[in-house]
Amino acid sequence: MSEHVPDATLLPTFQSTLMLRPLASALLLAALAAPAYAQHPAAGRPWPVVGTVAESFGRVGNHHLGVETFNPGVTISTESGGEVLAVAAGTVARVGILPEYGTFVIVQHGEYLTCYGNLSVVALREGDAVGLGQTVGRAGTAAQPKGAALFFAVFMGRNPVDPLAWLHAE
Repeated sequence: MSEHVPDATLLPTFQSTLMLRPLASALLLAALAAPAYAQHPAAGRPWPVVGTVAESFGRVGNHHLGVETFNPGVTISTESGGEVLAVAAGTVARVGILPEYGTFVIVQHGEYLTCYGNLSVVALREGDAVGLGQTVGRAGTAAQPKGAALFFAVFMGRNPVDPLAWLHAE
């Protein structure tokens, strides 16, 4: 199997419009490197954790730096060590650590990606098949000064989409 090389000419388009957070750039590169599939996500998926939205998708003000940034996902407050579940079947594309989002897992679902960040425990390895509702890991507190939370993002092709648009309301 040959490695798919991302189209580097597309990335400046994304970075020139908004100041993206580090994970957003990493996810965009992962999305650019992902092969295209015909599958499309259906609206209405189960939530990855039980909790409440602490930070929404989209433009957010950074009061410490005095700038506006783009949040490519949502932050869901939850209990420390709470089980984090896959919202759809797929394959683990990346497992890693980023300063702002802690330990993360990216799952490839056809032409879209989901990202689960701020994990205290990872239950999967790169290349693992993931089923709907399967444990991805455990929610942590490392990247969240206000307590346990999950960072959750969805990328369709090369674009971040609001995860709340296709998660079931709780």
